[in-house]
Amino acid sequence: MTDAGRVYGGRSERERRADRRARLLAAGLDHFGTEGWTATTIEKLCTSAGVATRSFYEEFSSREALLLAVFEHVLTGVISEVTPQVTGQRGVEAQLRAGLNGYVDYLTADPRRARVVHHEVRVAGMLETQRHAMI
Repeated sequence: MTDAGRVYGGRSERERRADRRARLLAAGLDHFGTEGWTATTIEKLCTSAGVATRSFYEEFSSREALLLAVFEHVLTGVISEVTPQVTGQRGVEAQLRAGLNGYVDYLTADPRRARVVHHEVRVAGMLETQRHAMI
C-alpha cells in the first residue's frame, strides 16, 4: 500500500478515482449537454461512465454536484483558452472584443458547453448563485 491507497491493476486509488471522476465529468457534459438536466439520471450517467452508482456517490454528493463540476470544468476551459487572447491585446476595447469573441468561440466549438453553461444550470435552478459567481 502507498499513501495513494491500494494498488489495483497497476494503478493507485488516487489514479483510479481521477479516472472515474474524468469519466463522470465526460458523461455529465454529454448527457446534460445533449439530453438536458431533466432527462439525465444518475443511472444514465453511471452507465455512460462505466461506474457503479456507489462510485458516483464517492465522487459527487448529488446530480447537482456533478452538474456544477461540469459547469466549472467548462468555465476553467474558457479561462485557459481566452486569457492568452485577452492579455495579448492593447487597450480595453481590444481586450473586451478578444474576450467576448474567445468566450463565444470556445462555447460554440462544442455546443454542449454552451447548453450546460447557459441553459441547464438555469433549469436545475439551485445552481444560479454558483453560476453568477463563476461568470
